[in-house]
Amino acid sequence: MLAWLVLKAPGTVNSNHQPVTIDFLAVDSFGRSALHEAAAANNYQAMDLLFKATSALNVDAKDCFGLSPLHAAAKVNGLKSVSLLLSKGANADLRDMCARRPVELATKDSVIRLLAQALQAGARSLQPPRGG
Repeated sequence: MLAWLVLKAPGTVNSNHQPVTIDFLAVDSFGRSALHEAAAANNYQAMDLLFKATSALNVDAKDCFGLSPLHAAAKVNGLKSVSLLLSKGANADLRDMCARRPVELATKDSVIRLLAQALQAGARSLQPPRGG
């Protein structure tokens, strides 16, 4: 369904002959976006479609519990989803309302390793250059 929405809906009309518009940035009453939902379902294909549909996605958007899409993907151990979010610039050091980072929600070794590498890479990029 999401694929149809992304690829076909722009340009289609509803029963009142009005153009169909889709707000890919909309959030529910908990502050969850379509990106949150796709990450929580480990649906990296849907996430990829969302990234292709709009460049305005906030990859680090937090819901009312402080969970980002990366937290959601880590919680379900979605390796491909976590990898996709990191490739789009997701911050692996964001903390939720309980001060947990995504790596602390993951239980699968491969996901933990990937998130730990992202944390280390982020820490390296914040260090001042040596000998300068």
